Amino acid sequence: MSISGSPQKGHDSRILVGLQSEQRTTVTPSRHLGKIEEETEHPDPEVSWNEEYLIGTGREMHAKTEGQKVYEGGSYPIIPYDGYPLAVLLGSETFTQDTPTSGTNEHVLTAAGASSGSATPVPPSLTVEATHLGRGGASDFVRTFNTVVPTSGEISLDNEGRLTTTLDTIAIGVSTGSSPTTDPGMPDRNPWLFSDLSSGFTFDGTTVARLEEFTISINQNSSARHYIESTRAPDPYEILYGGRVSYEFTATVTVVDDTFYSELIN
Repeated sequence: MSISGSPQKGHDSRILVGLQSEQRTTVTPSRHLGKIEEETEHPDPEVSWNEEYLIGTGREMHAKTEGQKVYEGGSYPIIPYDGYPLAVLLGSETFTQDTPTSGTNEHVLTAAGASSGSATPVPPSLTVEATHLGRGGASDFVRTFNTVVPTSGEISLDNEGRLTTTLDTIAIGVSTGSSPTTDPGMPDRNPWLFSDLSSGFTFDGTTVARLEEFTISINQNSSARHYIESTRAPDPYEILYGGRVSYEFTATVTVVDDTFYSELIN
């Protein structure tokens, strides 16, 4: 028996995304999520099977029927070149180019539902297209994930590297094909380096300049819901944000006197 074809490789793959106007409404992906170097995990389906062991049919399984499908475990380690992945995690972004006061580009990230009656009550959902380009004459392998939502994520930076973002996601469906969206190309943008930034971290109104590293963890408490219905089952019917948003900030700071410690215990 001969095995033909070439293995699929990471350098012959790409991940494109597009913002959905509402859940279950897929869109044509229009951009890259960011720069991705490390291994990714997509929210591929997991099927729960209902197994039947019947009296009088012996020790072997008699039959099994398909139960719920869940789309969990998606993880995307991203080196951002703009505020897009952070806005997907938090809620929304306003971008102003060459602001008059500073002469630089400005990104304002706003947490969804941060105030009563917010115009953005929940973060957006994404269409994610994951493509393995065919090698050795093989066809392209395309997976299009519908309504991809970050359940949680992290933003981190240390004193020798680049700002990174990790999105942990769920989805409500996937389709496959062999015709990927045309690659819009990776923008010629540099990541944010530790040496490019100034600390805006304040503690009790005092700016902490000697910041060595930090991590901001955000948990959106989103979950996929199944109901007793036949229109969308066994896939999830929708994704809900049922819980509160939680934030955790950890940092390593070089202390020069007892002020920081005094403020901490007081």
